[in-house]
Amino acid sequence: MAKKRGLPDFVKMRHDGHFVDEIASGSNPISIRMIKLQRIVVNPHQPREELGNIKELAQSVKEKGIIEPIIVRKKDEKFEVVAGERRVRAAEMAGIDEIPAIEMELEDDEALEYALIENIQRKELTPFEEAFALKTLNQIFGYTQEEIANRIGKSRSTVSETIKIASLPKKIIKLCKEAGIYSRSFLLELSKLESEEEMLKVLNSYSENGLTRDDIREKRKEKKEIPKRFVFNFSAPDKSFKLKIQLKDREPSKEELIQILESLLESLKKGEIEGIN
Repeated sequence: MAKKRGLPDFVKMRHDGHFVDEIASGSNPISIRMIKLQRIVVNPHQPREELGNIKELAQSVKEKGIIEPIIVRKKDEKFEVVAGERRVRAAEMAGIDEIPAIEMELEDDEALEYALIENIQRKELTPFEEAFALKTLNQIFGYTQEEIANRIGKSRSTVSETIKIASLPKKIIKLCKEAGIYSRSFLLELSKLESEEEMLKVLNSYSENGLTRDDIREKRKEKKEIPKRFVFNFSAPDKSFKLKIQLKDREPSKEELIQILESLLESLKKGEIEGIN
């Protein structure tokens, strides 16, 4: 098994300057080379599902070229995109034959981690994309939530909550996307509901009344009606003992209560009640 190296030292967390800017500044010994587009393939684990308006970027690329290099890793005879798929797509659309790239040696988990951090720094991932990317790091590549938190510069609780969004049923995720619901706090409260049926009710209410995160939280905290329990209390005339019998369902009739007491006496006689000799 290859030794886990982690990300290069020059990669900054989201609260620092963007690492591509640092690369471009020439402060690191990283070489940039031109690679033919026909030798570049996309990453199947790319965290982004939607690449946005490529046409607009393609027009910019056509006029000014690719300013920021993409990040790639060698994959057989090709180069797999680690970060910069939008720039690759835009270059293809603009009719550009080759683009600047930085080649790095990365394992599968490192490549995904790198792509995730790059997108988080740019704040380009939707809550769903980030949730499934973190879930992949956690469940497929074996990162603990603590390790993920340290690598992407977020708290462990934030990582845990984000991964929870990935647990939403596919139908609910589809409906949220169709309704344009991308509020992380709203989705998190939605994921805390106990069933898909409850989630559907909330989404229906959202379309009708425009629910907020706090509205969902209040609905979730509403206590279900606790069924009344019948309690039979008996105190001996001389106060030598007290007897209490609690029934879950309903108030019993006199005959039913007698049967319960007789059953209790029978169990005592047979020694079936633990702790009483």
